[in-house]
Amino acid sequence: MIFLKKPSEAYFIDSTKHLKVVVIPCLKDNYTYLVLSANEDEALLFDCADYKKTLNTLKVLNLKLNSIFITHHHYDHVDGIDELIKQHPKAKIYCSQVDIDRKLFKAKAQSVKNGQTIDVFDEKIKVFFSPGHTKSLMNYFLEKSEVLFCGDHIFSLGCGRVFEAYEHVYQDFYKSLQKLKDLPPEALIYCAHEYTLKNLDFHQKQGLLKENTITQLKIRTNKLKNTRTIPSTIAFELEHNFFLKAKTALEFEKLRCLKDSF
Repeated sequence: MIFLKKPSEAYFIDSTKHLKVVVIPCLKDNYTYLVLSANEDEALLFDCADYKKTLNTLKVLNLKLNSIFITHHHYDHVDGIDELIKQHPKAKIYCSQVDIDRKLFKAKAQSVKNGQTIDVFDEKIKVFFSPGHTKSLMNYFLEKSEVLFCGDHIFSLGCGRVFEAYEHVYQDFYKSLQKLKDLPPEALIYCAHEYTLKNLDFHQKQGLLKENTITQLKIRTNKLKNTRTIPSTIAFELEHNFFLKAKTALEFEKLRCLKDSF
């Protein structure tokens, strides 16, 4: 069995191939992420589950907020955006045009599109339009750091629930998941929730586990001092995550619906 202990730390700092990532546990099982500049005096924010905790982390680390990247509109990803901008008025906001039109906040935002690249901190951030969990969800891949911030698009051993049903939503979701296969195998996946053990239980009870899945997860959690399972990697998910291993959109839909009732 794999057990996680509640972290006593307010945040963790992970090293990547280029820039450091600050992992902030929030709410019940959310993660909010900051990416530090090379001088570690500024930060990029990827989603915000708890603006008070985010502001406090920025203060403790003496960071200026450079930009906010929003994956989608759900409250635990856009909490207190206007409050963040009040204290960091020069910060830019990036999100989909659909989410801008939802009027989630009063601050001005810049819309992003699939395939767009944003240059910041000597880093290229590539935008992936990833519909499925919502119809307008965006993923952000930092090419030098080899880090993916994906919100609720994919989790370790799982993927997001469909919240905005529309015709062909499962086909769109399936296609957007396939884009992940083009990323480097060693790329780190920073998703927005600690759902791994729940997803492991689903895989196990459905007879989907590979022989070495639990062994590899234990190695990962041990490295993280058993406080979390995130980040995962593209290689691990391609090998063990059956939502990514589905061969057709119909197979994916059946699996997603099975998980919905699990």
